[in-house]
Amino acid sequence: MRIKLERETTLTFNEQEPDAFVWSASKPFIRKMAKRGYLPTKSEEDGKGHLSYWYKIPKTAIVISKPRMKVTLSEERRVRLRENLEKARSIQKAT
Repeated sequence: MRIKLERETTLTFNEQEPDAFVWSASKPFIRKMAKRGYLPTKSEEDGKGHLSYWYKIPKTAIVISKPRMKVTLSEERRVRLRENLEKARSIQKAT
């Protein structure tokens, strides 16, 4: 069994080609790729039974999102938001 440090994923692309290449030995990542409909173009076994896969995907499928900031609300602000939500829901039910 591979340790978590060895279950890596590598993404390679350049500005000229329209596709990116992904290599992964991470089972959770491989499952995500399968759920999204990406089939591996190549698979490798290291002799110890560990599989890794290569994928060719369009660069447009790569999204690097901005980190989410944790918002801390005061109790007063929390109460006001709750009241506004209740008011909006009651108006929505009335119509």
